[in-house]
Amino acid sequence: KGVEIRLNARVEKVEKVENKLMIFAAENKESYKAEVMHGSAASFSEIAVRSVTSTAKSSAFDSAILTCPSNVAAKICPQLTENEKATLETIKYQGIVCASVLMKKSLSRFYVTNITDETPFTGIIEMSALVEKSEFGGNALVYLPKYVAPNDELFDKTDAEIEEIFLSALEKMYAHFDRNDVLAFKVSRVRQVFPLPVLNYSANVPQVKTSLENVFILNSAQITNGTLNVNETVRLAENFLSRERA
Repeated sequence: KGVEIRLNARVEKVEKVENKLMIFAAENKESYKAEVMHGSAASFSEIAVRSVTSTAKSSAFDSAILTCPSNVAAKICPQLTENEKATLETIKYQGIVCASVLMKKSLSRFYVTNITDETPFTGIIEMSALVEKSEFGGNALVYLPKYVAPNDELFDKTDAEIEEIFLSALEKMYAHFDRNDVLAFKVSRVRQVFPLPVLNYSANVPQVKTSLENVFILNSAQITNGTLNVNETVRLAENFLSRERA
């Protein structure tokens, strides 16, 4: 499609410079070198040392759509009005710690299991109840998401600690579950995912169009009558594009 994707390029600033829309990014480049660590007189070992160098780079664009959390957008767009920044910074987010578990057997025949008892995860999403197991080598794929505050102590636990907590809960919930069936357990962490829908939230939703010409902020903050999922995300994009074409 002619799209260029730049990896390891953290956007640090978006601003107008002499009538041009400039995006400033810090591009990280990794390099490795081998070093020799001497142990005893009769042995030595070679280790790889990772080095990361960061270089600033700016590029001009016709328009920019920021999909980052609202408070991050306020920081990297210094030319927004004070009112715009204040609105963006008032949005409070929930974070998520989510485990992806690949196992030999299914937990249940249900795609989504909502939980009313006290458990370390918010729900159980069995992807292989919706998608053929052949897509996962004949195995079952289960997501165990836990929505928490951005500063929750769960973010500080190691992958091994989270694995023990989550698998112990599954053993209590499913008599047939055997942790020996677990082939892989991976953990992802994001501190800002979905805004808290506080009272009168819909009346204070940040505008997609900003005071900076051709700079737009489109993220989960604009979801006012749904939850964060693929359907709502696609709807946001479609609505935005239809308005821009009109």
